[in-house]
Amino acid sequence: MRRLTIVTILSNAGEQPEEFLERLQEFMQDFVQSDSALMDALVGYAQHVEEVENRYAVKYLVALDQAPMFEDSCLRAGFDFLPATEEFTEDEAQLYEWVYVDSQ
Repeated sequence: MRRLTIVTILSNAGEQPEEFLERLQEFMQDFVQSDSALMDALVGYAQHVEEVENRYAVKYLVALDQAPMFEDSCLRAGFDFLPATEEFTEDEAQLYEWVYVDSQ
């Protein structure tokens, strides 16, 4: 069974939620969807924007073995993030509210 983790992408300080979500959408289109390895790494994303460390955040469910590559892409795109620290099985991950990405 595939092991998964969570990478939390953060907004810039003072950035409004709409601006942050627009940048995230562009990132997903330009960087992730154009790279099949990154698309395979991405399993899902949280349904809601949260506040973390006084910034807006979106959590992404990522294949554990590909998390470093996903984090590197976030850095190259200018996104701050909280690195992956938890590990889940696919069954455990389903306990959360994710929008699953069909990358298989």
